[in-house]
Amino acid sequence: MNLIRKIVRFLPLALGLGNAVLTAIVFFFAVSDPQRSGMLPLVIYTLDFPASLIAEPARSALRDLFTTTVTRELEMDGGVYLVVGFLWFYGIGMVIRWTVLRLTPNHVKRLNP
Repeated sequence: MNLIRKIVRFLPLALGLGNAVLTAIVFFFAVSDPQRSGMLPLVIYTLDFPASLIAEPARSALRDLFTTTVTRELEMDGGVYLVVGFLWFYGIGMVIRWTVLRLTPNHVKRLNP
C-alpha cells in the first residue's frame, strides 16, 4: 500500500504532462501539413471534452484579436488546448490522488513517548 501512495503522488503531473505531449504531437502534425492533417486536432477536442467547452471562447477571442493564416490559427489553437488540457488532466489526477490517499490506509507506526 505504501508503494501505491508513492506512485499516486506523481499522478496529476504525469497525466497533465502526458496530455501536453500528446497535444504538442497532434498539433505539430496539423501545423506541418494543414491540408492533410488539419482535422487531427479533433482528437484533442474529444479527449479534453468538458474542458474543450471552456477552450472554445478563448480560441475565438484569440482569432478575433489577430488576422492570421490557417497555420497560425492552428498554432494558437494548440497553445490554448495545451494549457486547458494540461489543467484539466492535472485536476483529474488531483481528484484520483485525493481519493486513493483517502482510501488506502497509512501503515506508518507511531511510537508513543
